[in-house]
Amino acid sequence: MTNGSPQRGGPRAQRAPCDWSSCATGCHVPTAAPRACLGSNPEALSLPRQQPARGGDGGGSVAWASLPSPSPIPSHALSRPCMFYRCQLAAAAFLCPRARRLSLAAAPRRLLLLMKPLVVFVLGGPGAGKGTQCARIVEKYGYTHLSAGDLLRDERKRPGSQYGELIEKYIKEGAIVPVEITISLLKRAMDQTMAANVQKYKFLIDGFPRNEDNLQGWNKTMDGKAEVSFVLFFDCDNEICIGRCLERGKSSGRSDDNRESLEKRLHTYLQSTKPIIDQYEKMGKVRKVDASKSVDEVFDKVVKIFEKEG
Repeated sequence: MTNGSPQRGGPRAQRAPCDWSSCATGCHVPTAAPRACLGSNPEALSLPRQQPARGGDGGGSVAWASLPSPSPIPSHALSRPCMFYRCQLAAAAFLCPRARRLSLAAAPRRLLLLMKPLVVFVLGGPGAGKGTQCARIVEKYGYTHLSAGDLLRDERKRPGSQYGELIEKYIKEGAIVPVEITISLLKRAMDQTMAANVQKYKFLIDGFPRNEDNLQGWNKTMDGKAEVSFVLFFDCDNEICIGRCLERGKSSGRSDDNRESLEKRLHTYLQSTKPIIDQYEKMGKVRKVDASKSVDEVFDKVVKIFEKEG
């Protein structure tokens, strides 16, 4: 093309610097771009900085191969994940023609890559009332309750499970199942829950981590993939715990609700799990509740904790 000759395909659309005062992209988008798509949080946009492409598809492409990774999603963006994702798509559509072909129907799957589960560990001895209180928290605050013990028991019963016999052996002996098995079941459950509903990203994980191996395994496997908000610790006298479990065993059908197994489980808890709680206590992440009280009294304390934590 010679100087002064018209550009092939007609003149390009006039573009101006982005007028978003807090835009994180440093991009060039039409000034008519709908600022309202980011609501009151334009800084929530975490698209990578655009570098103008040389050559290519009409001057609107982005050199994706050379772009840095997106910055982490701010916590306030996670409170409205669907809106946040749609805002990203709307803004991206002005940056690259490829983005215009991105279907909103794919949003849930792509959103999973951006979001991290928000986790509350729920710990306490056997019979401390963890399951009972978790059920109430789910009803009031919309968390998803994942019991490490229930997941292991369900996996033990699942036909064809490669872990079934091994899990049965550990549970009967009151020992702790290998961390690789427990974490794989927890991660699978969280992934399935979020895939079904992207707004269900808050989880109560009951009965985990139970020892140092569990904690190290979690940190190694889930580092950067999940955020632990705090540890909800139900503190209860051993004899009260044993009495509750024996009463529960009359109707639960659980093979470990007998005195011999309970004494082993309590020993394991005191020897292995309590030190984990102490570690989190030093980090300022433990929220302790006296679980020897009635169900309603305990839940009143729990509500105060969740109201304060937000």
